[in-house]
Amino acid sequence: MYGRPPTPSDPRIPNLPRETAPPAAETTALGSIERSPLTVLHLLVVGLCAVGFAMDFVEIALGNGMAAIFSAPPHSLKGATLSWLLSSVYVGAIAGAPLAGWLADRFGPRKTLTWTVAALAVTSLLAGLSPTSGTLSLARLLSGCALGAYPPLMMAYLTDILPQRRRGALIFTVCAIAYLAPPAALFALRSLTADPVAGVEGWRWLFLAAAAMCAASWGVSLLAPEAPHWLDARGRRSEVLAVGARFANSRDLGSPARKRDARAGVADGHDAKPALTSVARPVSPVRFLVLCLVYFLIPWAGVAFPLLTGPILLARHINLSDTLFYVALATFGPALGALAGGGVIDRMGRRPMMAACVVVMALSTLVFFSVPGFVPMAASIIVFGVGSALYLPALTTYSAELFAPAVRGRATSIAWAANRVGAALSPALLLPLIQAGRSSLVLAILGLTLIANLIAIAATGLKDRKTPGTGAAPENA
Repeated sequence: MYGRPPTPSDPRIPNLPRETAPPAAETTALGSIERSPLTVLHLLVVGLCAVGFAMDFVEIALGNGMAAIFSAPPHSLKGATLSWLLSSVYVGAIAGAPLAGWLADRFGPRKTLTWTVAALAVTSLLAGLSPTSGTLSLARLLSGCALGAYPPLMMAYLTDILPQRRRGALIFTVCAIAYLAPPAALFALRSLTADPVAGVEGWRWLFLAAAAMCAASWGVSLLAPEAPHWLDARGRRSEVLAVGARFANSRDLGSPARKRDARAGVADGHDAKPALTSVARPVSPVRFLVLCLVYFLIPWAGVAFPLLTGPILLARHINLSDTLFYVALATFGPALGALAGGGVIDRMGRRPMMAACVVVMALSTLVFFSVPGFVPMAASIIVFGVGSALYLPALTTYSAELFAPAVRGRATSIAWAANRVGAALSPALLLPLIQAGRSSLVLAILGLTLIANLIAIAATGLKDRKTPGTGAAPENA
């Protein structure tokens, strides 16, 4: 299903030596981890990633809020200055994602995630203390380096370490928890903007709070285990056994019988043979490039629409307080979407879910631009958020499952960098059109990019795997 097998003259993405199967002891340990019941250690990993991902979303949501705040008096930024402030975080992500992917493949996904969260703590502190819009843009640029790295690394780490049968549901649980943070942050931003504490602007308090949460997350992340399949791919067999022992000894949240089966390498009627996630067929360069195109196209709607909501509403002569209410309301959609998606992601193909989400986002965009009134605008914003929330984890889970653990961080981070390129370009090109009153042209651009994204999803020709993590093509798309 991937075409002809690779040859020395036919390079594949990523172009690394093929690995060998692990010895029997490590195979049993990997199988136990793949088929482990849900344990307290899994909850530690899920909670840790949820907090880190929540801070990632808060930083992005604050950018949406600042789009409205810095478009209104007393700041009233215009043109390139405002576009740079909004785009700088995504520009930083373009450089940060590939670098972090290389570090993850070199030093481990979990270790690189701890570095990423520590860096975000520092840059968020700098943003909160920035004296001018120029220094704020620089701080956001540096934050982008960490923000761009976190989502693909988190997905690579969770794909490696979570039980196979619960992987999709647990990843969507992480996303659902993280999606609850932006509404809280933006409603707090609205309140603090209307009634500043100690004379300090509300957005500064939010950045300082994010810095404190990232610092706490960094401390807890030191307790999490490293990705076992990555350890195996690096030849660190004793550490694979140690991670397997940690999961085996962690308190099972299910029945005692399920834990005994997991320790024996048996669960749900399956034998002890695990998916050899360190042995994967490479993905062809053409399909990898198409996957990067999918990543590049989606932020033209998925990022641009929420980011431009504030300026669009201000252009419709809606006051700043009500505009911030709309912006905050939009963030409830992702939480609702992730909660709904967790129940179906492991039964529904990744690509069908992605395609359905694109259709939902397209219809919501059309309603927002075409139908006036509070109810249709609010409903379209929330429904768009649901579609966007389901699309992103489905895409990142899908792409993470395509690659072998030894190269997963690098490959998914390169694809994510393409996403950040689209996220950086979209506000820079679309915001001037909004300010010039050319909303119909913006609607046309968003619609065309969503249609192109739908075509690119179909053009991948890749199917969802029945056995995630093997590197073989999925079967149920």
